Amino acid sequence: MTSFHESIEREVTSWEGVTKRRGKFGTVEFRLGRHLLGMLPLGGLVDERTVIQRMRDAYERAQDRLDRGAGVTA
Repeated sequence: MTSFHESIEREVTSWEGVTKRRGKFGTVEFRLGRHLLGMLPLGGLVDERTVIQRMRDAYERAQDRLDRGAGVTA
């Protein structure tokens, strides 16, 4: 695994409630509960900043959905 993959994993799994698991087709999946935040290919090139920002956006959307489902309002 490259340093890009390691830094992305470290950043994304540091967010509260995020888990990682092996996905289909040689990827790593990041999830918040049942919500898929994104997948990271184990091979190939990735843009670390873009991947982290996209997963952060997905994390925030999933967190909002979970809060609404629990009846929490801002």
